[in-house]
Amino acid sequence: MCIGPDSCSTIIGGLQYYARQTVGARPLMVITDPVGNIYVDSVTNNRNGITIAGRNSNNEPRSIILNNDGTVINGYDRSTNLGIVGREFYAHRDKICQLAQVKLPDSHRPNSQPQSLRY
Repeated sequence: MCIGPDSCSTIIGGLQYYARQTVGARPLMVITDPVGNIYVDSVTNNRNGITIAGRNSNNEPRSIILNNDGTVINGYDRSTNLGIVGREFYAHRDKICQLAQVKLPDSHRPNSQPQSLRY
């Protein structure tokens, strides 16, 4: 379903995915949640892996860093406690990277086990 000239969305298994054609105000992906939606705004490469950044349902920024060595840390306090939003980002990492057209580090492929993931 297209939402204007800049993006189209698809709902798959309760998740709403946006494929952006141009930079705009719409998030890259919306993860629907009964308590409040989670928004993925960007995926960027960094020297040690990738950063997935977005917002919680209160519009507060959240991010996780997936390091090439298999570790995962949250972008707020650099701890391994990902919190609710970080866990959702990690659970959907493969689809998020596909939508952003960013290569997911091999150590974080769906069949791999991260070295440091706390709930």
